[in-house]
Amino acid sequence: RGLESSLRVLILSYNFISILPRAVFSPLSELVHLDLAGNNLLDIEPDLFIQGPLRLASLNLADNLFTNIPYHELTP
Repeated sequence: RGLESSLRVLILSYNFISILPRAVFSPLSELVHLDLAGNNLLDIEPDLFIQGPLRLASLNLADNLFTNIPYHELTP
C-alpha cells in the first residue's frame, strides 16, 4: 500500500508463485519492469494486464512451467 503511483520495478522472481489473480498489477500505474522468472506459473489469466500497467516495457517470464507462450493474454 502507498506505492501504487510510484513503483516502477517489481521483482517477484523465484517466489514459488503459481497463480496471479486477475488485474493484480492494475493499480501499479507507473510499473515499467516486472520480473516473474523462476516461479511455478502454468498459465496467464486473460485479464491479468487488461487494465494496466500502461507503461510496462519489460516482462520476464523465464523459467516458469508454461506449456506454451501466452501471447494473447500478454498483448494488451
